[in-house]
Amino acid sequence: MQKGSKKVLSVCSVATLLIAGTTLPAAVKADSSNQVNRLGGQDRYETAAKVAQAGWTSSDYAIVANGEGYADALCSIPLAKAKDAPVLLTSGGSLNQNTLNQLKDLNVKHVIVVGGTGVVPESVLNEIKAQVSDVQRLGGQDRYETSVRIAEALKTKPVKAVIASGEGFADALSAGPAAAINGMPILLTRQNSLPDAEANYLKTNSSITETYVIGGTGSVSDSIKDLFTSPKRLGGADRYETNVAVLKEFASSFNFGNIYTALGKGPIGNEFADALT
Repeated sequence: MQKGSKKVLSVCSVATLLIAGTTLPAAVKADSSNQVNRLGGQDRYETAAKVAQAGWTSSDYAIVANGEGYADALCSIPLAKAKDAPVLLTSGGSLNQNTLNQLKDLNVKHVIVVGGTGVVPESVLNEIKAQVSDVQRLGGQDRYETSVRIAEALKTKPVKAVIASGEGFADALSAGPAAAINGMPILLTRQNSLPDAEANYLKTNSSITETYVIGGTGSVSDSIKDLFTSPKRLGGADRYETNVAVLKEFASSFNFGNIYTALGKGPIGNEFADALT
């Protein structure tokens, strides 16, 4: 844990997505006294900033990701845990002001931008560089290659990995905290075909002897699941059952004295951001 961190924010996103934490900032509490507090802003960008404020007084590292595209950000959660870094969001051609303010307030020295120029353009990187001297981009030709670049950045010899669909956010979102706590990379796949980047990563990392496939066959088919080493499927009839399946599997990793809840599905179909950050 970095010196300036208040707490480790662990987010495992039931009806909203139910989220269990390792430890919980004082600002967000659900306990025997039924105290419930909200971390939220006017939009997902301000909400991410509020989460960062609740979790850190200062941070050497921060992750910056596109706030409208889920794939790159979801895969970055194990890296954020490894760096004890908040995840901040931006979109468009300029850096979101909430994110800029947090980089300043937390005295961030290193920023890892996840995703290629199509999701976080160079103009945003240049704005970050005006505030932070060390800025690194982890991105590939697509979300699948980006997930591999992020996995490689963990700089560990993994023995377990999480496999989730790159065509929807819910399954990878639920698996993120468990993957982070246990040092497992999150690799994305298509439902019926394994991307080359993932196949090559798994060949290179023969140390991986166990894989968790998140979601039902509608997310990752059995034919793809069976390509992995000692695969175990964690899934249910929908994203909420899958969420619970993940929580049960990794129950020993979590402190269930505290719970986070976040929206798991909404009217626009892109409501991943609050549970993510």
